[in-house]
Amino acid sequence: MRAVSVSIRSAVVQRGYSVQTGRVPFPGQRSAAGAAGVSIGTSEALERSTLESGVEVLSVDLPSPTTTISLFLKAGSRYEDRQTAGAASFFKYLAYRNGVDKTGLRLVRDLEHVGATLSVCVDRENIAYHITGLRPNAAHDIGLAVMVESLRAVLQPTLLEYEVANVRTNVLHDSDARRARSEDSLRDRLHAEAFANTGLAHSPSATATNAAQRTPQQLHRFAQERFTQGSHVRIVGTGIEHATLTRSVNAVLGTKDSLNLRAPFFELRSLPPIPSPARSAQVSAGSTYPKHPVLVREEDDGPAQLVLGFQGAGLNAPKDVLALRLLAEVLGSGAIDDFNPGRSANRASRLGRSLGSAYAFVDAYSDAGLFGIYASSDSVSGGDLLSSVQKEVKATIEALSEDDVARAQNQLQAHFAALPSQRSRYAAALAAYGATASQLSSSALALSLQDVQRIAQRTLQSVPIIAARGDVSGLRL
Repeated sequence: MRAVSVSIRSAVVQRGYSVQTGRVPFPGQRSAAGAAGVSIGTSEALERSTLESGVEVLSVDLPSPTTTISLFLKAGSRYEDRQTAGAASFFKYLAYRNGVDKTGLRLVRDLEHVGATLSVCVDRENIAYHITGLRPNAAHDIGLAVMVESLRAVLQPTLLEYEVANVRTNVLHDSDARRARSEDSLRDRLHAEAFANTGLAHSPSATATNAAQRTPQQLHRFAQERFTQGSHVRIVGTGIEHATLTRSVNAVLGTKDSLNLRAPFFELRSLPPIPSPARSAQVSAGSTYPKHPVLVREEDDGPAQLVLGFQGAGLNAPKDVLALRLLAEVLGSGAIDDFNPGRSANRASRLGRSLGSAYAFVDAYSDAGLFGIYASSDSVSGGDLLSSVQKEVKATIEALSEDDVARAQNQLQAHFAALPSQRSRYAAALAAYGATASQLSSSALALSLQDVQRIAQRTLQSVPIIAARGDVSGLRL
């Protein structure tokens, strides 16, 4: 799930509104009559079906000349073990290589002929394949057939030695790039401490060691475990009639044996079994959050940077996740890849606290989650930086107002309203929440100030985890 960035709250009113009043006429502001939000359309209707193979099909028929069909596999990095660590990162690129039924060249050319494109992304939960092309109609549905067949093809990789070797270069590049991004590396450390001994501790990007060690046989084992069960597969269509999508998918992936992984073109050697983990490690991802504070420090010559994390909510508690996303919006706005310092750095600066940049984020998974704040500063030590962040967060929660929540609801509404035009993100939201953008927006509007306060206080009372790098002097629990 996409991180929601933040900067910590201030009383300043932007966009020309009066600073003296402290109130802004937000369209979604609460009143005695309840929350009144900006409508983002009522034409969205989520439909779902389950095929004989166990594959679930979801669709929203958006009024659009294009259709996106997304295949979500529960095969993200959390499902890797010691013999398959990094496998998901390989399959991100193997989608463009040869398959048992279709070569990589033919797959690309077939999609080009019908004006479609393929993209792939990997996170801790899923490998997601997205194909966007022209909307099918009764007179012309060849494009839809090609799109669905192409999704079927990525489930049947040949895993040739030279293909894996070529893909390894891309995987190593991604690994180096993620390690070089300090925010990503700190958040990976946060996950490693928060979900130790479980798959959620794994980074979505393979480590250099894992990338160098993976063999075609190990990748085949991972695919055999994760690609062949219908309960692991979800198809999400946007901009298409549900009956049309279901009929096309059913023809290719509907039967019980349609997900069988055919033998690849290499000799399968048996892999040594992995010893069972200790009994204490055999716990679910949601129950592994530490019971005592954790501090991880990496001292170097760079500026002070840290991530302060708390136990968040999983997607099995969507109301709590939305409340935390509202809290993140109250603290500021932006994203890890589109940073906006916002109010936290401004307020800290006026109070004489050096807070160069800060944002909050919500990482929600099927059964667990994290709420955190990233901050950095070029002029103070890690200890002073942590003190500033803690003071700003505390001040925000104590002074949380109806205006704050109304503003956050409008910001979250704007995010949800933009999803239908961002197909891969919309498909990810549909797959994660099982709800349309309109439904998510309505659920966020239904949350009260008291709801946000209660969930925020409960979250921030959990055991803190701190991962820091750079000037970490004075940093203590």
